[in-house]
Amino acid sequence: MAVIVINRYKSPARVLFNMGAWLVWFVSMAVMASLLAGIRSAAAMLPTMGMYVRVSPAAGFWLTIAGSVLAIRWSKHRIVPTKPLLMAELTLVSIGLYLAWKLGALERFSPYLELRVQGKRFIAELMRHLILSISAFSCALVIGVLGAILLYRGRRIGTVLGRAAGVVQNIPSLALFGLLLPVMALVANTFPSLRSIGISGIGFAPAFLALVAYALLPIMLAGAAGLRMVDAGAKDAARGMGMSPGQILFRVELPLALPAITAGARTALVQTIGTTTVAALIGAGGMGYFVFQGVGQAAMDMVILGVVPIVALSLSADRLMGTLERRLAGKRGEEWH
Repeated sequence: MAVIVINRYKSPARVLFNMGAWLVWFVSMAVMASLLAGIRSAAAMLPTMGMYVRVSPAAGFWLTIAGSVLAIRWSKHRIVPTKPLLMAELTLVSIGLYLAWKLGALERFSPYLELRVQGKRFIAELMRHLILSISAFSCALVIGVLGAILLYRGRRIGTVLGRAAGVVQNIPSLALFGLLLPVMALVANTFPSLRSIGISGIGFAPAFLALVAYALLPIMLAGAAGLRMVDAGAKDAARGMGMSPGQILFRVELPLALPAITAGARTALVQTIGTTTVAALIGAGGMGYFVFQGVGQAAMDMVILGVVPIVALSLSADRLMGTLERRLAGKRGEEWH
């Protein structure tokens, strides 16, 4: 390890900085391990206090976890090599959780007990959250790319759609959900046959429309900006080859604008996953069910049960879309060299 650090960073200052990053990483992992050990120690004392007593961590526990994760993330980007380090992190975390489960440390851990109690409901609400957020994002992606093309071409409908998306973006999510309730109820009452496919004043339909509307603006703006940044020489070369405007759009402009479109889609996807939480208030389900039920009952374990998957989904989506964006940008650069 020392040889890698010295070969990578020649100056003493850089070597010390890298060693400091390693120290932060080790300390943060040790802190998280000590928290697991603390849960085990607390659980060991509970059998004498009754079978219904739980270990319920306070705010300091979760703040320490969050601080350790941030410290690990900060140090990881300053340590070389990073891939073996990531594998080491995953291995250590997996081993730690397995040992905690095997030694019975989780048997009295309140979030784990809440998960066991709400197991079937948890899976159902997680699937609802995924279906609602992914379907809304997919629809917004199609409409947003079309809107970006119209906005780039200067068409009036593109301008109107962009302004409408901008107005929607400034409306608080809960207010927008509330505004759509009477509208969707009126539509369902006017056309009763729509009720057979699940369209009503509450539930999936108004939540879906609101999420699509929220996701449009970042995709449209990023897409239009990406199309405007396409090199004029590439378009002139395409025209010189006899391509039509449609061929130039689909074979030159859109492929070159893909990194920018992906960047906008990345923002829209993370935003959609988070905003879907509020949809539980209008009967659409999702992980927001646990969040708002927990807040209403002052049951922080239930709140944690809803919040942790939302954070994990958002971080995973951001990481996935970020990787796709970088690969598309790299592929674009390779095509130009």
